[in-house]
Amino acid sequence: MDTQSMALSGNERKLMGTLCLLIIFGNINMTMFNLSIPSISADFALTSSQVSWVMVGYSILMAIGAGTYGKLTESFSFRQLYVIGLILLAFGSMIGFFAASYLQVIIGRLLQAAGASSISPLSYAAVTLYFKPTVKGRVLGTLSATIAFAFRLRACVRRFRGAILWLACFVHRVQSEPICYPYDIQVCS
Repeated sequence: MDTQSMALSGNERKLMGTLCLLIIFGNINMTMFNLSIPSISADFALTSSQVSWVMVGYSILMAIGAGTYGKLTESFSFRQLYVIGLILLAFGSMIGFFAASYLQVIIGRLLQAAGASSISPLSYAAVTLYFKPTVKGRVLGTLSATIAFAFRLRACVRRFRGAILWLACFVHRVQSEPICYPYDIQVCS
C-alpha cells in the first residue's frame, strides 16, 4: 500500500480532531459530577440515596441514548443527530448551572445525558461513513486512544476535588493552574 492512500486529507484530519475533542468532553462530563456529589448533597441538604440520582439518572439515560442514537442514524443524518445531541447537552448545562433546586439539577443532568449519549456511537459510526477504508483502522484506534486519554485526564481532575464548585461542572470550568504535571503521577491517580 502506498503512503498516499494511508494519508488523511485535510477534511478528514479536521473531522478526526473534532471527534476526539467531543469524546474527551463527553468522557469528562460523564464523571465530573462524581467529584461534586458531597457539595450538592450539602447545598440541598440531601441524603446520599437522594443525591445519588445525579449519577444514576445520568447513567441510565446514557445507556438508553447510546442505542437510540445508533438506531436513529438509519433515519437521520449524523450532522442532525450531533447538533441535537450537542444542543441537549448545552441546554442541560445551562439549566443545571442556574439551578435553584435539586429538581432543576436533576433535569439539567438528564438533559446533559440525553445529549452526551450521542457522542460515542455517532463518532464511531461516522468513521465508517466518512473515512477511506485505508485509514478507518487508524482513525478508530485514535478515537479509542482518546477515550483512554480522557479517562486519565478525569483521574487527574480528582486533584482538584475541593476546588471544584459543583455548579462549574455544568460549564466545565477548571482552575487555571495545570491539571497534572508529567512527573506528578502519585497526585493524579
